[in-house]
Amino acid sequence: STQGLRTLVLGEKVLSKVEAEEWMSEWHAACSSTTERGQKMDLAAAKIEFGVTVVGCTAIEDRLQDDVPQTIADLRKAAVKVWVLTGDKMETAINIGYSCRLLTPEMTRIVIRAEQDPDSTNPPLSIADQLNQAVTALAKKNVDFEELATGQP
Repeated sequence: STQGLRTLVLGEKVLSKVEAEEWMSEWHAACSSTTERGQKMDLAAAKIEFGVTVVGCTAIEDRLQDDVPQTIADLRKAAVKVWVLTGDKMETAINIGYSCRLLTPEMTRIVIRAEQDPDSTNPPLSIADQLNQAVTALAKKNVDFEELATGQP
């Protein structure tokens, strides 16, 4: 996925009828929960997603339409503000941002998550707290906030 490919790994695991029924019952309960559904689904999935034998994988190129990178670059040169809203994973969205020239290595990147980082064990911060942390970190680096906000030196 870091090279712009949509990946899928196929695996198998043999379960007894009892194991399968017990897990399906737990999975159904997690999916039907009205509280902490995501966390319960993650816990149920973790109970089954081990000891899996990989039987194959796919990687499909997820190409941008022709001329998208140049069009975005031209819009940025013209000082047009460009925003992207995506349902992709954060890492995928960032990689696509670089491939279409919406993001550049010279940019200051601020990542605000509406939900908890799946790789973190810390409780999620509010959006306001995340913004405050970003501003504090940038101030320590002597970032010009007017230039950051306007994109103009």
